[in-house]
Amino acid sequence: MDHNDHINLIKGGIRQNPGIWADFGSGRGAFTLALAAILKEGSVIHSVDKDGGALRNQQRAMKAQFSKQTVHYHQADFSEKLDLPLLDGLVIANALHFYRPAHRENILKQIITMIKFGGTLIIVEYDLEHALSYVPHPISYAQWEMTAQKLGLSDVQKIGLYRRSSGGTIYAAMGVVL
Repeated sequence: MDHNDHINLIKGGIRQNPGIWADFGSGRGAFTLALAAILKEGSVIHSVDKDGGALRNQQRAMKAQFSKQTVHYHQADFSEKLDLPLLDGLVIANALHFYRPAHRENILKQIITMIKFGGTLIIVEYDLEHALSYVPHPISYAQWEMTAQKLGLSDVQKIGLYRRSSGGTIYAAMGVVL
């Protein structure tokens, strides 16, 4: 996947623009950079990851490509309580599949409280039914729909799809917080 693929996956879910957004489990920053490309001037992005080295690499890439974009970097675990402002939207890409379903649902309940009424939660995940070594607890799109509805999200829909050359697909989906 390249930068344009990341943008295309999530751009259909960016409804509050400019706004305050976060990328949880941001890793190397692929979706933080995608947010920076999509969001208008005046937006603020919070990039959250446990890996300080990855955050420093993101910061360098952001300065080189999107020097006018405001980004705050937080070395933290998104599965724990975070001290962030209320968000207009949040992206969590390829991070939830590391948590067992019961724990994942509790994490999502906590995350939803960080998003403003009418704000958007975007997830990016492998559309798998069975675990792989690098996706231990997959979230198929069908599972996401059920989880999102259980959590009270509205306007739940698939907003992007990427077909991997090695087979399989990655989807982006959104839900609106009520």
